[in-house]
Amino acid sequence: MKSTSRSLCPSRTAIAAAAATLLAGVSASAAPLITIGERAALYFNGSVTARYDDNVYLNANNEESDILFIFSPGVEFTYGGADAIWNFSAYYREDIYRYTDASELNTNGSNVFLNAAYAYNRLVADFDASYRRLTQNAFDFVSQDGVVVERDVYRVALNGEYDLTELFDVGAGISYEETNFKMQQFRDVETIAVPLDLYYNWTPRVDLSLGYRFRDNNTTGTGRDSQDHFINVGARGEVTPNVSGSVRVGYQERNFKQSGLDSRSGFAAMGQAVWDATERMNVSITGSRDLRYSARGHTIESTGGGPRVTYLLTELVTGSAGLYYEDSRYRDSARHDKTFTGDLGVSYAPNEYVDLSAAYIYTNNDSNIQSVDLDRNIFQLTASLRY
Repeated sequence: MKSTSRSLCPSRTAIAAAAATLLAGVSASAAPLITIGERAALYFNGSVTARYDDNVYLNANNEESDILFIFSPGVEFTYGGADAIWNFSAYYREDIYRYTDASELNTNGSNVFLNAAYAYNRLVADFDASYRRLTQNAFDFVSQDGVVVERDVYRVALNGEYDLTELFDVGAGISYEETNFKMQQFRDVETIAVPLDLYYNWTPRVDLSLGYRFRDNNTTGTGRDSQDHFINVGARGEVTPNVSGSVRVGYQERNFKQSGLDSRSGFAAMGQAVWDATERMNVSITGSRDLRYSARGHTIESTGGGPRVTYLLTELVTGSAGLYYEDSRYRDSARHDKTFTGDLGVSYAPNEYVDLSAAYIYTNNDSNIQSVDLDRNIFQLTASLRY
């Protein structure tokens, strides 16, 4: 088993990861608040964010700005270590949103994250589960003016990989995702995905793969439930000592369970690459083309990608910048969005407990739907403490 190229199947590319990472804040590494035995530890892990948002409702017809404060106290438990067969972490955080002007939007949101990893002999496996309460609008579910859409997002996933021989590995997994909206005009979505992959150890540092992914998609009250079949080939590993990544390309077909609806099919792909350009600079790039559901139950063909650069300015200060572009075609309607996101950030870690960061995020959504043809600017300051 080659640790240099090992990654649990399937390779998943996060859409708009740049903005999501900055909005989540940054936690510093630290000594634990309480140590339990030799491998277990308990931390306080929280943050405070001050944010200016010039388009709180994400709506071209109601561009209202506001300053909000997000208080995020949390507790984290970890077990394991670099030499442990089992590693486990559990993290609970409560996000408390307080708006300066739009006080009717004040709310709390709980977040729970679980992760367990197993690595022994010829088997590696990873389990993760999460619950998130989200209270921000997005382009595909902007509601009426003056409302921020709340939804609960659940995820459970188990993936594993086993070395069959010196030349072949096999990977398999199963995941469940569900989004529940609090407003009746939006449609809940649940998805079960089962990936299967066969890896050929082409070189000591590069694997080639042949894979198949099945997805079962269900939406409430739309009649557009479907099943996806994705057949792909790919590669992963280290291209050079400083460049590593993974890519999958193939053919995907979406068949609707209700008769009378035409199937959707075509090219699909996902990939990511990381380049350690210097001892101080890291460059990464992600990309994907896939089918997903909108909050109203429509199929969206989404194609996107972009680069991110992180640079260690000093031993205590890190700068980052990212760009992301996404083309979203709504296949059950004439809607077509082209979304560009750019961000700049800097973080200062004066010690192992505290991280102070500042970020600017710009979004432009070019759409043929007037209500979501808009710009958005976010400025924020975050102080994080992990102790």
